[in-house]
Amino acid sequence: MDEFQRQKLARQKVFNLTLASVMAQVGLLTVVVLGVALWVGMTLDAHYGTRPLWTIVLVVLSVPLTIGGMLWVVRRASRRLEDESPSEGEQQQ
Repeated sequence: MDEFQRQKLARQKVFNLTLASVMAQVGLLTVVVLGVALWVGMTLDAHYGTRPLWTIVLVVLSVPLTIGGMLWVVRRASRRLEDESPSEGEQQQ
């Protein structure tokens, strides 16, 4: 295996690990935001006696928050990948 192939495999490994990291972060973010929305909604419903109202409202409001968080995580990872990728001149050598 020559040096070019080793570098290519190393870049692929970094890319794969970054994708796995992004998927894990997005999954954890979704679970945490939804869990907090459920817990706060159920607590407010128990306190005010409005059984499903606050839970439903907060779960629905958590959807755009989760999507925004996902976009933030993906953009940050994309920027990191672009910064780590070699320039065109380095690729041709």
